[in-house]
Amino acid sequence: MARARLRGLGLNIGSLPTGKFNAITDVAGVTVGYFTLISDVPQVARTGITAIWPRGAETWSDYVFAGAFSFNGNGEMTGLPWIAEQGLLGAPIGITNTYQVGMVRDAICALAVGDGTPQEFLLPVVAETYDGWLSESQSFPLTVEHAFAAFNSAIGGGPIAEGNVGGGTGMTCHEFKGGTGTVSPKVANVWMPDARDTPAPSRRYCTPAFLPNTSTKTPAQPQRGCRSALVKLRSIRYSGSAMALTHSCIPSTHPKAARLPQCHDPKGSD
Repeated sequence: MARARLRGLGLNIGSLPTGKFNAITDVAGVTVGYFTLISDVPQVARTGITAIWPRGAETWSDYVFAGAFSFNGNGEMTGLPWIAEQGLLGAPIGITNTYQVGMVRDAICALAVGDGTPQEFLLPVVAETYDGWLSESQSFPLTVEHAFAAFNSAIGGGPIAEGNVGGGTGMTCHEFKGGTGTVSPKVANVWMPDARDTPAPSRRYCTPAFLPNTSTKTPAQPQRGCRSALVKLRSIRYSGSAMALTHSCIPSTHPKAARLPQCHDPKGSD
């Protein structure tokens, strides 16, 4: 039996309506691909690569405005100086384990060369998610061929895989098994979908939105609402992080894209 999403079980987090697929692919042109590696020999590996093309194959020549904002933390994300300077993104985005960000970044450059793109140089965006609790990251289990497989398998116009796939394969979330997720809330008649990976902290800080909070502790509460085109979120009071990539159909410029993650929506979203 296929695993159901929360909304399919009648559990709605937040009050915002969602797109048809409740996924980042609700925005026309966005495609998503994965490579997932699960093995126990010669090393334990629970890792992978998530590939996101903002405008499909046209991404190489039809740039999108982009911005980035870090709530708190120092997680690695390549290409941010270029985003800060030019505010444009002309390559697919990758998400992978901490140790292999550079390999996936180089694979994107190799894809561009192989596709004969007109760009003279690339400074791609690749972000890391730490999966060292479940995977022997120091064995460098992923290869350039694995990265090519993720980017070449990207599809759009429908639901995408979630859970133990791609860069979310080795994720944990509040000491539960985490993974890759996506959502597509509608804010002011505009879709604001994102895809995210969820390494996160201790279970005692976890409060499901549909259950009462009976904890006597007062942990730092995460912001809920808009997410940027490129965002790295890291916890303030405890170890753990989450990384979200959002693609919106809002007519925008770089300064506006960079401000999106600083918005706060009191109604919340998934």
